[in-house]
Amino acid sequence: MTQKAFDGALVLLCFFLAVSIAGINISLAVLTVLAIAVASGLPLSIDRLRTPILYALLGYLAVGMISALFGAAPSESVRPLIKDAHKVWAFCLLALVLGARPSPQGFRPLAAGFSLIAVFGIVQAIVNQLRDMDYASRRAHAFVHPVTYGELMCFAVLGSVCFFNREEAGTHGKGMKAVGAAFGALVGLALILNQTRGALAGLAAGAAALMWLDKRARRLAIPAIVALILAVLSWRVVPTRDSETIRMIFKGHVGAVISKQFADRKTFWRVGWKAFLDHPFTGVGPGNYRTVFPRYFTGIIEGQSVWGSAHNLYIHQLAERGALGAFALLALLGALTARAYQRAQRVPNPWNLWAFGAVVSFLVMNVTEVAFQNEQIATVLIFIWCWAEANDETAPADAVRA
Repeated sequence: MTQKAFDGALVLLCFFLAVSIAGINISLAVLTVLAIAVASGLPLSIDRLRTPILYALLGYLAVGMISALFGAAPSESVRPLIKDAHKVWAFCLLALVLGARPSPQGFRPLAAGFSLIAVFGIVQAIVNQLRDMDYASRRAHAFVHPVTYGELMCFAVLGSVCFFNREEAGTHGKGMKAVGAAFGALVGLALILNQTRGALAGLAAGAAALMWLDKRARRLAIPAIVALILAVLSWRVVPTRDSETIRMIFKGHVGAVISKQFADRKTFWRVGWKAFLDHPFTGVGPGNYRTVFPRYFTGIIEGQSVWGSAHNLYIHQLAERGALGAFALLALLGALTARAYQRAQRVPNPWNLWAFGAVVSFLVMNVTEVAFQNEQIATVLIFIWCWAEANDETAPADAVRA
């Protein structure tokens, strides 16, 4: 009975990954309790935690604590450090429980959760467009921030490519092919209506990574190009803030477009860089980019005088955690990428391909955003990575494969 509850909690986690951070945390808490309760009945192995990933996560947390102590306002660093601890908790739990008992057909509840927010976001964008709402409201975003939504949809599109018509995942056959195609179209449309450029750039990078390693993905190159053209055309005719941008591109004013799009970003990056130069070793402390922002910029950007994000993870980390924090972050991302690539190159199954594509897209997303600071996005990435590790061919023979 307890193991059925355990499997049910895993299914709920898969569903809530795309839907709600509150649902994710409740599912993780239930899994933690159940994992302790049924530990003797599952092949939980502490060896699964002895990886460079955990060491890098712990190192990142430790550097964050040091940065907080020497930061501009240590009290502002509490919440970011809790988020860092959350990543450690999520990784340890998922590495153990997925390695011991991967959720049966986990892609089904995952697809259900992604489909729910995709449909909600699409309807939301269309209705708000017809009601002539403001730009932010016209973007598909469901229950989360538009940027978070776009990043989730990017992961979903990559997953739809990886799991489409794969016998080992049980998604082959006419019926499942139709379902897979419909799912890909659904999340793709949601991403287009979301209009997050960083997520689209991440998708392009992730898709390129998949096509590099997998022949099946290469066959999707032409449909992907067609989809991109349709996305551009949709922005051309739909009256959004990007309509003027597309018109300028069509008229050949590329330089003006680049200057317009990156004017604010350059300000955020400049503030982060100046904060790093003033605090090169440990930074101003986690969460303190907002605290020191007025020191380096006085003015109004999109109606705000103070911003809490450098809109570039790597510069943001330099500002808040200094060179030590940037090194810890790069060590973590490097370990995730290297292991994901190693798995996908050796065994290009759906799980390994999705993990590699997701990591690559994540690296690119963070050039214009700080997705690593978002608990939901970070947990989804950790889940995808751990799920691939659990389903890798080198996993113990007694692990139940999804």
